[in-house]
Amino acid sequence: MKIDEVIFKEAAKSLFLRCWVPETNSVVLGRSNEAERECHLELCEQEGVEVLKRAGGGGTVVLHSGCVVVSIGAWMQQPFKNDVYFSLINKSISTTIQKQYGSIDIRERGISDLAIGDKKIAGTSLFRSKGYLLYQASILVESRIDLIERLLKHPSREPDYRKGKTHRDFIAGLNEYVIGLTPGELELVLSQNLKQSLIEILSDEFAEVDQNHLTWILNRGHA
Repeated sequence: MKIDEVIFKEAAKSLFLRCWVPETNSVVLGRSNEAERECHLELCEQEGVEVLKRAGGGGTVVLHSGCVVVSIGAWMQQPFKNDVYFSLINKSISTTIQKQYGSIDIRERGISDLAIGDKKIAGTSLFRSKGYLLYQASILVESRIDLIERLLKHPSREPDYRKGKTHRDFIAGLNEYVIGLTPGELELVLSQNLKQSLIEILSDEFAEVDQNHLTWILNRGHA
């Protein structure tokens, strides 16, 4: 899918980062999700909302102009250790945000969500192929909860800390904690500072580009 392809095409780089604000609304399914179960498909079609599927796992999200998408492609030493890499990348993001905006207590919850207290502010996903890693996060700055409630059903799987809560009771935007924060401002902060944080926190985990596997990865970007 499109947000994956951009990163796959940059796989010749040992580390590639892209932060961006979506211009249109879309529903993005995790690798194992089925559209009929996760979203109101007929309504999406009526409203012209594209329904896409990413290479990585995780739950279904709505991308919109109130969020910031973080996409990271990197070559790592270990083909496994996904829980470790999730935590280290999430730590890089939360550390970058906290350095800019002070003592916001952003923590990893569930398998790999970013949350403040019991409120989810970001969903993440991971795709692995041998030593190659593709990480995606959608960080809510403005929750746009009405849009999310309209397009998504209750998820087929949920983290333990959700406890059956509705989207409205479970999701929050960062601008509820950083008054006046805009998606454009957070995009700029992450674009300017996140790569250095990744280098510092994952310095012992990065690997050289696997030239034997690179062609396969690049071909995914042209699929």
